Amino acid sequence: MRRFLWIVFFLFPFFLVAQNDFIVVDSIVFNGNKRTKEATIRREMNVSEGDTIALKELTNKLEENQALILNTTLFTLVKLNVGEWKDDNHITITVDLQEQWYIYPLPIFELADRNFNVWWTEQNKSLKRVNLGLRLTHYNFTGRRDKLKLTTQFGYTQKYELDYSLPYFNKKQTLGFNTNLFYATQKEINYITDANKFLFFGNDQVQLRNARLKFGLAYRPKLFVYHSLSLEYHDNQASDSIALLNPDFFLNQASQQRFIAMRYSFTIDRRDLRDYPKKGFYLLSTLSKDGFGIFKGIDGMTLNTTFAKYFTFGTQKKWSTELIWKGLFYLYKKQQPYYNSRSLGSRPDYLRGYELYVIDGTDFTYIKTSLRRELINRNVDWGKASPIKQFRIMPLQVYLTLNNDVGYANDPFYNTGNPLTNRWLWGGGIGLDIVAYVDKVVQIEYSFNHLWENGLFLHYKFTF
Repeated sequence: MRRFLWIVFFLFPFFLVAQNDFIVVDSIVFNGNKRTKEATIRREMNVSEGDTIALKELTNKLEENQALILNTTLFTLVKLNVGEWKDDNHITITVDLQEQWYIYPLPIFELADRNFNVWWTEQNKSLKRVNLGLRLTHYNFTGRRDKLKLTTQFGYTQKYELDYSLPYFNKKQTLGFNTNLFYATQKEINYITDANKFLFFGNDQVQLRNARLKFGLAYRPKLFVYHSLSLEYHDNQASDSIALLNPDFFLNQASQQRFIAMRYSFTIDRRDLRDYPKKGFYLLSTLSKDGFGIFKGIDGMTLNTTFAKYFTFGTQKKWSTELIWKGLFYLYKKQQPYYNSRSLGSRPDYLRGYELYVIDGTDFTYIKTSLRRELINRNVDWGKASPIKQFRIMPLQVYLTLNNDVGYANDPFYNTGNPLTNRWLWGGGIGLDIVAYVDKVVQIEYSFNHLWENGLFLHYKFTF
């Protein structure tokens, strides 16, 4: 017993020194979340009351949680600070927030073509190929990061859509659901691919009708891990003219395609910022089964996997690299309808320098790399010039990029007359990436392909 007391007496000073190397989180205080539920924000953080954190890791922990909250796209500005530091190394963390503008009742003015570059160069900037309408989107409908979208669209494609997703509905915030109701008609459609270009047919009659009903469940057992399972019903109807022009459009000269689909997805998302990452990695793998023999419209199974890795380097971390690999593999080696055979060139999968081409196939793979140098990183204060408070402070980043892409599309059934299928493709060039308000990205790129064709191409990604 005496020996034990001597040991405790001897080690006690070292214990006190060790205690000073750690801090304890007493409380977390949120400011500025007028609509967003506090529980919704806490679900995205990896620090909570009662946590013990190594003092040397405190700054990194605050920065990491700042990025995690920004990734919700619910806020334009997020700042974590130590609000109070007590003598016993117990602290209070303050989370200062500026919420996004969540309601977007926006008029629709969007291009019907695959991308801006096709519309500009091949369709002569025709306003007949523009969709008009109204889209009402609420990105935080009840304050739980639930998204509601209503679409009424006219013009080139008539479309009506109702979409709702709720990230969680149980106490543990691990279970969520989503549902989608969709109906669209088109008077002109691409019925075949020739020379890796879409050929279109249309008149005053409806050439294609699409209807879809979807319900899905989401499971998020850990902060960065997601599972989802969805059940879908599809009903697609083409005109008799399309069935005659391309008997393989739905196969066997059919004018209707009905099927039930089931999809399971597994995701690990460790990116620092999802809309324009600079650090971390991302994995998404989806197993899809289209058709269960009930309607005999289609019978296919695919595995679709994406892996992306991001690095920063340099003394001020102004350099970063992006590496993306993606592969789509048909597990049934049987002919699929032309309408369901889409690979490279359709959103979101394309190779730089091939924006004007369509490379169809049952399978594809590609690697896309970018070396990026940060040129601008600042907050732009619009002041009273912006009537909406949420838009007055605009986070802005601008990057110079060097891009290099390699890809391959396998098309065993519809490759005749399409020389870009069943061969390796290369494209790349330089670009300028502009990121505003965290989640709005514009990419202006000058790219080449293996044919040494070149041009200026525009890509964009907006949350709304």
